Amino acid sequence: IGNTYTISGEIWLTYQQTNRNQKFFQDATAGILIDDFDGIITSDFEIGDGITGLSGVLGEYGGMLQFVPDTDQGDPTSSGNFPTPQVVTIGELFTNFEMYESELVKIESAIFADGGSTFATGQVYPISDESDATGNFRTSFYDAGYMGTTIPVVPTDIIGLPNSRTDGEYITA
Repeated sequence: IGNTYTISGEIWLTYQQTNRNQKFFQDATAGILIDDFDGIITSDFEIGDGITGLSGVLGEYGGMLQFVPDTDQGDPTSSGNFPTPQVVTIGELFTNFEMYESELVKIESAIFADGGSTFATGQVYPISDESDATGNFRTSFYDAGYMGTTIPVVPTDIIGLPNSRTDGEYITA
């Protein structure tokens, strides 16, 4: 934490949002949140674009590792990179959270305690699975397409990014 690093290999964009110019990148081993408060990265990116040579400072925000860029690495070096989400159970995710933080994961057959109500921004929704493991789904990505839609009433697969805040650890689709 606090040191400057340059990412040596290629990393691929799995999600981005305008809030804090956030971008989630991962490679074959792990994921990281890029928090670009100052808009250092000026290139346009699409999900699946790869970059190399990104330099910045490693930090922590709300219990989550974050990488704050200090230079613009330029245009994407590749496109069409769509990592397969790692399948995890709710128990595995929330027991070993830091192992999966910012990495695209899939939880199969999650059950929402609030099924039938409506997704709203910035809210926490308890989830469980057949083993009775529990965790929390949070609507942290305010521009996600499911905002305002009905929360599933049947077990459903969640593909999302584990993320944390000072108030807890979450999965967000």
